[in-house]
Amino acid sequence: MSGYYQYIGAAPLAPCPYYVLLATPATDHPDCNHSKSMAATVETLSRAGIQFDFLIVQGSCHVDDVRNGIIRDFLKWERPHSDDPNCRHTYTDLFWLDADMGWDPKGIIDLLMAPGDIVAGVYRHKNDTETYPFVAGQF
Repeated sequence: MSGYYQYIGAAPLAPCPYYVLLATPATDHPDCNHSKSMAATVETLSRAGIQFDFLIVQGSCHVDDVRNGIIRDFLKWERPHSDDPNCRHTYTDLFWLDADMGWDPKGIIDLLMAPGDIVAGVYRHKNDTETYPFVAGQF
């Protein structure tokens, strides 16, 4: 069963320079680790006062095409973020969250607060140690 599911988060009480889109293209349904991490991320970003929405596009085996569509929409989406219809806000950041992975929600805040632009993320090696295929800042 295919679906397009979007959660529109509430605007934070105080102004925030970030408006994050958490996006998951999924051939099937997201697994338990993804759902658990997403719930924790909703709580973490809400407590930090960071505005966010999340989007799950489910049911297409062409994940690359879905990603391209999400990027297109990410670049043009604009929606009101207050009761004033003239007040509009666009997304500042896009995170791809794979449907078969879990993550530490604090990592999202760490990436938002990192100086400079980040255009890629790297998963750690799939073993019992927390090692990565590169060391940040070496390039």
